[in-house]
Amino acid sequence: MKKIWNYLKYIFWLAPVLIVAGIAAGVLETGSLSPAAWGPLPLGLLIAGMAVLGFWLLLKIASAESFWNSRSTSAGANAIISTIAVLLIVAMINLLAVRYQVEIDLTEDQRFTVALETKQLLHNLSKPVKLWIFSPQANPQDEELLKNYQNLGGDRFNFEYVDPYSRPGLASEFGVTEVGDVYLELLSPNSQRREFVGNVTRKPLSESQLTNSIVLIKSDCTTLVYFLQGHGERPLEGRGGLSQAVRSLKQKNFISQPLNLAQRKAVPEDADVVAIAGPERELLPEEVAALEDYLDGGGSLLLAIDPFQNPGLDSLLRKWGVKLDDRVAVDINRRLPTMIAIADYGDHPITENLGNGFSFYPLARSIEITKVPGVQETPLLLTVEEGVWAESDTKSQELEFDPKSDRQGPLILGVALTRSLNNPEVTEPETDTSEDVTASPETDASAEKEPPIPIARMVAIGDSEFAIDGYFGQQLNGDVFLNAIGWLADSDAETFSIRPKEFTNRRIILTDNQAIILFLTSVAIVPLLGFLTAGTLWLLRR
Repeated sequence: MKKIWNYLKYIFWLAPVLIVAGIAAGVLETGSLSPAAWGPLPLGLLIAGMAVLGFWLLLKIASAESFWNSRSTSAGANAIISTIAVLLIVAMINLLAVRYQVEIDLTEDQRFTVALETKQLLHNLSKPVKLWIFSPQANPQDEELLKNYQNLGGDRFNFEYVDPYSRPGLASEFGVTEVGDVYLELLSPNSQRREFVGNVTRKPLSESQLTNSIVLIKSDCTTLVYFLQGHGERPLEGRGGLSQAVRSLKQKNFISQPLNLAQRKAVPEDADVVAIAGPERELLPEEVAALEDYLDGGGSLLLAIDPFQNPGLDSLLRKWGVKLDDRVAVDINRRLPTMIAIADYGDHPITENLGNGFSFYPLARSIEITKVPGVQETPLLLTVEEGVWAESDTKSQELEFDPKSDRQGPLILGVALTRSLNNPEVTEPETDTSEDVTASPETDASAEKEPPIPIARMVAIGDSEFAIDGYFGQQLNGDVFLNAIGWLADSDAETFSIRPKEFTNRRIILTDNQAIILFLTSVAIVPLLGFLTAGTLWLLRR
């Protein structure tokens, strides 16, 4: 019996291995500690481990009379108890991890965290929406993003993967043309709206794409933006045009239309915003008068005027206290001095979500602001002070600040303005209204009941190139343009700043000389120094 025990006593170590493997397989497979929910493999491993443990105990009892008093029994019991305690702790940790999921995004660019605007949008959904992905297989990246949306939206956001080949009727109902098409559906008792989102086969889903689609489908109205044409302005399509900006506006239910005031006597009544981007020639007096009438009626105007251009809007801008500086903004701190980088923004709804991100303006002019009664102005785009000024002599090859003709920074490249319509044209200074303080309570009460005074809005930016194709998608350029249009239209689109995340490139790019130096240092110099140090120590010890 002792010979048999000498060979079989080591079978004890197989028991905890089988038990641990069985419990781990059961928890990982089902996420439950209940053996009733486990499959045959975890149960088989657990039963085998218990059987081996029982067999070992029988052999131990039969092999020695003083089994319960031996040191090996005590050590074995301690090992069993410790193993069971560790298993219970691990199982409890796994159970808590499955039931209470907590994710911490430690990436520099927060690439796995949805924006605050997305969280607010999903939390405030009044009607449920459902995303249909017509693809037989789920992309793990898309599925993780959708699960985040589902966790934030609760029962108001759902998604489903559908195999278009097994359910051709549903695919035909949505108008699916190829595998991977994605549609968003607004579930409402009175109406049913469906919008095409994209195709996951060609491009994975993104937060900006999905969130903007939700904003679009829940919006009940469209906004018309007219882009003035006929004076060399930026075209809506083609080279140097605004096609990227127009497509981004369309995603947010904004309709862009060209406007030629030379053919029309007035701005269309359905215009929510009029945009003038990069005119090269002066507007006719009749066109300027039409724009003034439009603003006097509560309109909204976006001006993006490049340097060296005179659009003939001085009379209009004077009423708003705005003057376009003829000088060009330069920054000698940059490799391209005329490429102005802005990271300082004013306190305004247009820029409140931009943080300290950069927006770029390839060729810009500064804007001067004068206080005008009835007009409230807020600078939007502010340059730094050191090394920045408004240059008057752009023909000189060497940039040097001239205090006689140049203007020292910081400069204002963009401004947002509002004007009360009850006082559209003010040519005299404001009078002292201190007598109003003693107004009667009846007067105060009646004033509180009066409806809010309508206002006209304007955004003036000393550059139009920042919004054209090629520059629109760089950093926060698109956000500045879209947020400006959204504010001018008095839109409540919550997610105008939701843009695709741009990840920091941390790859090291070496020149040929740098690569040779790195190779020699790591392969030759450092090992050689090690050998020399070792040899020197060996000689000294001898």
